[in-house]
This record gives sequence, structure tokens and C-alpha cells, in this order.
Amino acid sequence: MSSWVFQQQLFFSFLAILVLLGDQFLSKRLGSIFVYKLYLLIPVCLVLANLSASDTFNLEFEQATPTIQAVSSGYSNVTDSVSEVLNPVSEARSFDWIGTVWWSGFVFLLFILVISFLKVSFLPLAPRSGFSSEENCREKFFTSRNISSPILIGFVSPKIVLPENYDQIYSNRQLSLIFSHEEVHAKRYDNLWNLLALIVVITFWINPLAWVLLYRFRLFKECSCDEIVLANAVKSDRLEYAKTMVITNELKTDFGILQSHYGDKRTMITRIERMKNKFIPSKILNITTKGFCLLVGCLSIVWGQAVAGEKSSLQSLGTFSSLYRQPPRQAFFAGVQGEVLLQFNVAEDGEVSNIKALQVVTSGGFEDQFVENATFLVKNAAFQTKGKLVEDVKYIVRYHYAGVGTSAEARDEALKKMPKRDIKLLPYSIPDSEATHSFNIDQSLYAIKSHFPRYPSKELEMMGVSAEATVEFDVNSNGIPFNVRVIDLEVQDQYRDLFMEEAQQASELYVFRNQTSSTVEGVRVKLKWQPSIQMVQR
Repeated sequence: MSSWVFQQQLFFSFLAILVLLGDQFLSKRLGSIFVYKLYLLIPVCLVLANLSASDTFNLEFEQATPTIQAVSSGYSNVTDSVSEVLNPVSEARSFDWIGTVWWSGFVFLLFILVISFLKVSFLPLAPRSGFSSEENCREKFFTSRNISSPILIGFVSPKIVLPENYDQIYSNRQLSLIFSHEEVHAKRYDNLWNLLALIVVITFWINPLAWVLLYRFRLFKECSCDEIVLANAVKSDRLEYAKTMVITNELKTDFGILQSHYGDKRTMITRIERMKNKFIPSKILNITTKGFCLLVGCLSIVWGQAVAGEKSSLQSLGTFSSLYRQPPRQAFFAGVQGEVLLQFNVAEDGEVSNIKALQVVTSGGFEDQFVENATFLVKNAAFQTKGKLVEDVKYIVRYHYAGVGTSAEARDEALKKMPKRDIKLLPYSIPDSEATHSFNIDQSLYAIKSHFPRYPSKELEMMGVSAEATVEFDVNSNGIPFNVRVIDLEVQDQYRDLFMEEAQQASELYVFRNQTSSTVEGVRVKLKWQPSIQMVQR
């Protein structure tokens, strides 16, 4: 959720500035009632933008023949298969300080909101009937010994609550004005709108503009009530209304943030200033402003689609299987882990281009090899973009052995099961926030066992001979490869026959889980023979 909030900050700030400018410009020309309604533009536009984003395309792995990479391994040096070592028992991630700060503030403010709700819910109420025979006076209301000034509580069926000694504080005329004011709040369900405003502010609390919006929203909530109550009031009524606000301010109940209250000092001064003049709204400006609000709503839809187009959310169906993130062999032997942040484009036909490594972190060298393997992973993935170009996709490829990453505890647990392994901790982990996409992966066929291919002989490895082969085979319903075909082999001519023979044994390196219940044809594997440092040094 925190990532969504931060993604919305730019749009939220744009809306906030737009509404606040309208607040300043329109309040003296169209009145408080119009400006109060203007604040509804923010939640409406946020909903429109995000609904439009949810209908946009998803970038996902095409459910097609998987392309797989494997790298050479000498079984004399390691007893664990690649899939066993890469299978994460726990994924270590760097600490997300920004997200933690947001969550802390969110939970704290939500806690305050809940406490306020409980205080109001358990407020002791005593029903009362009419205080006077004066015209327009409320026939039924409530009193409470726990408050000192009038409040309105409840969302669906709001109740007006007065202090027990209300008849000693206010005159009958003042009480009539109080009831008229609070009844406007009740008829408009202002407590419900106030709750919505609080939810928006609590969600976007980290943005200072949210707090400015809340203050101005509440100010115009009160000022708009004043305009309605005093629409046809004479000067004496306006004076009595102002006196009532002064009395209420002195006795103000600091009773939480949910209920509508009659006034506080800053709000009171502004309200009294605005009461001096009657507003005659301009019809032309009214129509023009409503049209502009409609335009902003349409732009919100366009904004949501544009943002979703740039950073389409790729709903994750699972994590990469070990086949898709084979580490460099030398790094694997040395226990060196790595992470690579890649950026690339995916064309309309699914072709990947413009692959760049933006960041690389390892626990001991082999940066180029990690970048090469991560690039191969992305380059050979079959993407489906529903006919749309997706640019600047950012994704983190993590090569964590047994889920260790930066966790010493996870390493200790892993070494208990694999005492012959040497796994070096990463100095830090690339934050998940750096990635703009996750991936759907076709899990209908994935490896449950995988090994590096063997060298034809130790002598070739000690001589530093490297080779690379592209192999294709079929996988039966039981997950067993068969019918191996060597598509391509890159090696020195004098060793070609030796490595060709090893490549033809690729079916022995894998066992799959085939969930299609039928034979999968044309599974391609990239095999690499890279000499380990230890073998070359011998």
C-alpha cells in the first residue's frame, strides 16, 4: 500500500494545488457553499484515475516455450544441485525506511481516529425534549455531561448533543441558531464527508498539502453552513450568531476529530469576517467552473491510463523458478551472491531491447557475469504486451543462495543443511522500490532439479576452456526431458566433439514439474561451460 501512496503523490499534489487555488479565487466570487463542494473533486479524481489504470493492459510472460539458462558445474567441487541451492527458504530484503515511516504514521493516525470514534460512541447521552415554545426550536435533542459545547455525532442518523447546562449558557434565540446550524450539517451528512476527508489525509499524511486541505475543507464546511443559516437573516440575527460563536469558542470541547463542532478560534474569526457580506454568485463563473471540474475529471482518467502505460502493474503469479536465474558458475562455486537492477523496453511484438544494467551489487566480484546472466534472462523471456510498447521497465534479478541474501541467520540455517557450501553475505540489497514491475511467469512447466553441465574432463577446465551451447528438447508429462537436439555450439574446433557429446546429455541435467499433463515440445536451454577459479589455479 505504501508504494501505491507514493506513486499517487504527484497526482495528489496536482489536485491539491488546483483545489487550493480554486479555494482562494472562488471563495469570494461563488461563496463557501460552492467551494465546500469543490473539495469533493480530490477523492473523485483519485478514484477515476485509479479505476482507469486498472483497466489498462498488463505486461506478462507469454505462456509459451520457456527459454532456460544453465551454467557448467564440476560435481567434484559441489554436491548441491543449482535448483536446491537457489530455492529460497527465506528472501532477505533491504529495510524499506520510507515505507516503514509511512506505515508508522498511518497506523498512529488510524489509532487516533479509532480512539475518537470510541469516545463518541460511548458518550453518555440523555434525550431531551423542546427547550422553548419559540418557533423553529428543536423538539428533540440530547445532552451529555462530558461535553461543554454543542456537537453533532453519528454518520447515518446524526444527533445534536448539547452540554447539560445549555440553558445557562445560551439564550433561546442562540439555541435556535445552533440547531439551525447543526441541522444543516446533519442534512448534508457532513460527518460522513468529514470521515472521508480524514481517510484521505491519513492515507496521504506524509504530504503537507493534505493537512492544508483538511483545514480549509473544515473551514468551508462551517462557512457554508453559515451561508445557509444566514441566507435571509437580518443584521440582529447575524450579530446574535457571531455572539454564539464567541461563547462556543470559549467553551469548546476538544473531543476528537470525527464530529462536527460549532467553532474554534481561527475558524471563528474567518467565519465572522465572511458573515459581514452576502455573496451573489456569478452564474457565468459558476457554469465555467463546473465545466472546468468536469474537464479535470476527464484528465484524471487520462492521467491514470498514462501512468499505467508507463508503469503497468504486472500481477505476480509466483516467483522465478531456479531455471530462470542461474548464477555465474564461478560465483556459484565461490558462494558469491548478486543482484542486478535492469532497465529495458518491450516492443509491441514482445521483443526486448535497450537492456541496461542500472545497478549491480555482489558479495565478492563477478559483476560482469551477473549482468550477463541477468541480461540473458530478460532477453530470452517471451513477453506479451497486448500490442503496446512498454518503455523503461525496471526489474531486479536476485541471485540469492538458499534465500540468504543479506541475512546471517538464513546463512547459518542454510549451512546446517549444506555444510560444504560457502555463502558470502551481500553488503546490502537493492530496494524493491527501485523496481517498477513484477512478472507473471508461466508455471505450467518449471524445473524441480537442475545441474550445471559437466566438463568433458578436468584438464579442459584447468586449461580454462570455455564453451556455450543452445540445446532444445521435449518434456514428457512426467517432467522428463527427451529427444535432445543441439541447436548451436560455440567452442574451439579441436574440442567441439567433446562438448557436443556433453551437450547431448542435457536431458540428464533436469527434472521438471509438468502441469500441462501432456508433452511440451521445443524447450530451449542455454548451457555454459565456464572454468571455476579454483580449477584454473590448480
